[in-house]
Amino acid sequence: MARIGKTLRFTGEVTDFHFHDGNSVLDVGVKLTTAWPGHAGGQFAFLKFADSEQAHPFTISSGWANTGRLAFSIKGLGDYTRHLPDVIRVGQAVTVEGPYGRFDFRSGGAAQLWIAGGVGITPFIARMEAIALSGERQNVDLIYSTGTPDDGFINEVRSSASAAGVRLHFVDTGQEEFVDLAKVALWIPHWRDTDVWFCGPSKFGDSLYQAMIADGLSKDRYHRELFEMR
Repeated sequence: MARIGKTLRFTGEVTDFHFHDGNSVLDVGVKLTTAWPGHAGGQFAFLKFADSEQAHPFTISSGWANTGRLAFSIKGLGDYTRHLPDVIRVGQAVTVEGPYGRFDFRSGGAAQLWIAGGVGITPFIARMEAIALSGERQNVDLIYSTGTPDDGFINEVRSSASAAGVRLHFVDTGQEEFVDLAKVALWIPHWRDTDVWFCGPSKFGDSLYQAMIADGLSKDRYHRELFEMR
């Protein structure tokens, strides 16, 4: 596995892509032409597409099966990512730098609670794929909330959860209240005994963290991905 801070660059090309209109997420498949060291679910990499001026960081949304294939789910949030579906093409050269990040899902407890907001679902998709590939099973609940659901994308998440044996709790915040500690406790009464892994908007993460710590969760059980996806 790549060490944090060590620059590792690899070359490849775009093999496929699909844009989900409902939530403005672009799924991109990349086939590497140089040897990749492998990655853990939750890590990210910098991508620089041919003709692009600079590299941008995106979470890897695929588990590692030593096939040379990587997948990324890219949310259209800024000018660059909103424009990308119009200019990307199959066969396009791409440089990949990474992997980076410490969102490794290691914990000492028997149960884990994953909480994802919006495009923050990507590290959890990668972890579920890794679990399914390994055949291992863990005691995991995943709460996924989004205000812009896309049926095709949600079905992919449901399929990944089913294959990994993860209990999925889906919240459409366009139709329901936002996720708070009361909702978490309703679904997972034993939440204080879990290791919590969060990835999503910073205000959402701050609110949950403060509420959980105030209500008995040990600080070392709350893990948060600090990488801000763009």
